[in-house]
Order: sequence, then structure tokens, then C-alpha cells
Amino acid sequence: NDKEGGEMVGEDDGRNQEWTIRLSKGGNIYSFVGSFGESVPPQYPPDSPWMDEVWQTVSVNTESGGNKNYPYFIHQAGTYLKDDTLDRSPFYSPSLAVHCERNNCYTASWGQNAHVPTVHTSPALYMNRYVDCGEGVLEVTSLIHNLSSENVNPKNLPLNWMNVPW
Repeated sequence: NDKEGGEMVGEDDGRNQEWTIRLSKGGNIYSFVGSFGESVPPQYPPDSPWMDEVWQTVSVNTESGGNKNYPYFIHQAGTYLKDDTLDRSPFYSPSLAVHCERNNCYTASWGQNAHVPTVHTSPALYMNRYVDCGEGVLEVTSLIHNLSSENVNPKNLPLNWMNVPW
């Protein structure tokens, strides 16, 4: 599957506390199933498959550099399909690293501007750690690193609003 980056299963000792998460290429959770059912809602709208209704980190410049035609939302999941040049195929944020062992999964990805085309670059590096703590507990740790510099972000626009998970 194009969107998949991995799966992690939290097991228990028969107390009905098992869960399964599925990670996208961007390292965000796009499916979380437990005894309660699926926690991630159905995907809508059609121009954002697995881009919006997921657990992801989002970084925003609320002023968009003064240009209201180009919103500056950097999604961990990827871009919306509102531009015809995207060939109606989702563009997921590139995975830079995935490492899973025992009860831990670590991911790193390069966040993408959700609204394309855009005049903005993306200086956001997203890192997540998922830990099965046992007894049905999933620990999620998210980190955002702003790679901004004059070369990456010539206008040096700050990422001044963060949301985890979106």
C-alpha cells in the first residue's frame, strides 16, 4: 500500500486491551484500532486521502508571510490533491528513517506544505516515537525540528503555531 510505513501491535494478557496502529510513510498514525473500534475517522474530503483525518503533527505560520493566497501549513502526512499537476495521486511526506524493535517504533519525516502549489518551502522535520507500555497503554512522543535558515526559508518565516496531533 502506498501510504503505509509500518504497523505496531500492543498486546495484553487477555484483558481486552490490545491495539494496533498503522503508520504512514510520513510516520503519522492513520489507523488506530482497539477494543473500542477504529479511532481514525473515515477519510474526507476526497482531495485529502490520509492527509487530514489522521493523527499527525502540523506546523503553521499564521501570517503566511503576508500572502493569503498561499497558506503555510506543513503537514506530517503530506499534501492535498487540489492541484491538477499532482496526477490525483497522493504525495506523502518523505520518510527519512523508520526503526522498530521490541516495543518501540521511531520515525522521522520531512513535512510537506499541505496546500500546493505554494511559494513556501518546508523547513519542518518531524520525529515520532511510539511505545507499547503494556496494559493497553500507547505512549506517543512527537518532536518538531525547524531546519529554517536563509537557504531553506529565504523569508525566514517562523513556524509559530503547532498542533499535535492534528
